[in-house]
Amino acid sequence: MTSAPTTDFPDIAISSALPTVSPEAVCARLEEAALNATAVREQVLHDGWLVRGAAGPFRRMRCVNVIGPSTGSLERRLRFAQAWFAERRLPIEFRLTSICPDETLDGDLADRGYAAESETRVMAMSLMAPSANAVLDPTGRSFADARIDVLDAPAFAAAAGEMRGSSVADIAAHAGRLAGLAVNIDMIVLRDHAGRAIACGMAAREDDLVGIFDVVTHPAHRRQGAARRVVTALLSAARSRGAVRAYLQVEPGNVPARTLYADYGFVDMYAYWYRSLPQVTDAAPTAAP
Repeated sequence: MTSAPTTDFPDIAISSALPTVSPEAVCARLEEAALNATAVREQVLHDGWLVRGAAGPFRRMRCVNVIGPSTGSLERRLRFAQAWFAERRLPIEFRLTSICPDETLDGDLADRGYAAESETRVMAMSLMAPSANAVLDPTGRSFADARIDVLDAPAFAAAAGEMRGSSVADIAAHAGRLAGLAVNIDMIVLRDHAGRAIACGMAAREDDLVGIFDVVTHPAHRRQGAARRVVTALLSAARSRGAVRAYLQVEPGNVPARTLYADYGFVDMYAYWYRSLPQVTDAAPTAAP
């Protein structure tokens, strides 16, 4: 079968902004760290595929991630994945990356009717760059003196879920997943003078990497600098504990967030997107990447 060209998303040139390690090696390590930071109990490895099936609104918790080359036929792998998701009453979805070790899979899935959607960019920055000192100094910025509380998994999931408008079931699932992670996590919330949550965020630390996740701002406080204060606090704390690189994920159309992260020195490293069958897409909630 001839592979269809990937035209849904443009080719992403690997950035050379982190010169101490080859860009290809950095991207591969970032992908590993992100998978570890979003691990779920309901997952299995199958011939180069990491198959995840956790219920809830987060797509990357219930999809096929390609982490290595496969030896068996695509048809056999598809039959396995389709049966695995069907047992859990979940639609089958694939998460593809621009650094995917299987260069033909995206086109092969397109040939089979899997539609591409929801592109996300993985961005990274060096915490050791001279410019990091200035951007990680909260002096003079909005909410510089606001109260920051460190939370446990249930309290953080509740704070983030309330600001997102999540269901009770989704908040409980989020708390359970966070409590089961095997990496170090820091979860904080920014509060106003009355103790109400303004914004929150989480950092997942592994070796010398830190990933920023779950940055959520209350609708009443958006565009006021609250997210910047949370990200600054998380990155500063991670750097003090030995982190030298930071990464995060953001949709290319989220201009305010991308502008914020560019101010820190984050640059695009690679992209990922999803492929699913159109007739089952509506059955899968898509609240977050």
